[in-house]
Amino acid sequence: MLNVVYELKQVDLTPYNGPAQGYIEEACFQEIDVQTNTAIFEWCGLDSLELWHSYIFLDIPENVVNHTGEAYGKGTIQKPWDYFHIVRFKFSSSSRTLRLITHTF
Repeated sequence: MLNVVYELKQVDLTPYNGPAQGYIEEACFQEIDVQTNTAIFEWCGLDSLELWHSYIFLDIPENVVNHTGEAYGKGTIQKPWDYFHIVRFKFSSSSRTLRLITHTF
């Protein structure tokens, strides 16, 4: 079974004009063994992508919304920064590759 998971992580966002004790939504995908309910494989955005790769900036006005109609996060615990977003992916056991992501260069 394949899952997309968003984990709340506390990070220093001052280099991005955000709070020192800021928060991001880190996008991850997992392959789960359904018989044991354990993760066989997991990959998260921060494993390979630095925050500066994002083109969704913390200073986007509140009235600008994403594809789901929600405002982009500001790096707070109430509105974490969604710097990297998995829209869909194609996954094979041999290659474990992510095919489509947004919010990054």
